[in-house]
Amino acid sequence: MQIKFLSVSFVSLLATGAYCSPIFTSFEAPTFSVGSIDGQDGWATTSANNFGIVSGPARTGNQSLRWQSGTSTEDYPGGYAWKYLDKPETQEFTAEVSIYLDPTGSADRIYGIQLESSERLGPGAFISNDGSLYVTDGAPFGASPIATLTSPSSRWITLQLHYNPGENVLSAIVDGHNYNLGGFDPMNSVLTADLYSDYLTDSSSQGTAYFDDFRFAAVPEPASIGALAFGIGMVLRRRTRSRQILNAN
Repeated sequence: MQIKFLSVSFVSLLATGAYCSPIFTSFEAPTFSVGSIDGQDGWATTSANNFGIVSGPARTGNQSLRWQSGTSTEDYPGGYAWKYLDKPETQEFTAEVSIYLDPTGSADRIYGIQLESSERLGPGAFISNDGSLYVTDGAPFGASPIATLTSPSSRWITLQLHYNPGENVLSAIVDGHNYNLGGFDPMNSVLTADLYSDYLTDSSSQGTAYFDDFRFAAVPEPASIGALAFGIGMVLRRRTRSRQILNAN
């Protein structure tokens, strides 16, 4: 029994390791309730009157996180919503979110996901209502789109970032297509992946978008996966052996 306990503990240690705890949410009740995202389940925002949980278009379940600009109580024409990781991520990871663009929004509005470290806001992927796609280091002000998505409104578009801290290359998978960004100053660790909306040139531009199925998770190294599989195998082997002994008695 003592050996088995130590094996299970070893497997649990490998499962956590040096990685941060993963985050996955579809903004559903009872964890989230309709209203500002600020303060719900550890989330914060720079724009409490713009970012809010709503019952509306949802990729999973019945609720999503909505950005709405142009309201009489808006805080600022642009803003962020985020949930900090339990510790800075220094290992390879993926961060993703799905976005639904309201067709009435201005082509000058952008929505996306952007990495953040303790030093700065870093690279990210952003889309606009006209389908323009930007993968830039920092917000894409003044940048040219690298692609144009077909029929971007009224459907869910998934944006995924794949990054290994310390490197100067980011991979972005948007709507099933891969785009690479290189040459930026590396981020040695990441605190969160921000959900983001802003204007490109016109601060009066308005728009609405919905965010759902947010995920942040480390990518285990092959050696860690192998060790974890070995540990699980040893536990199962001992469990089978114990059952055989009990059955024999």
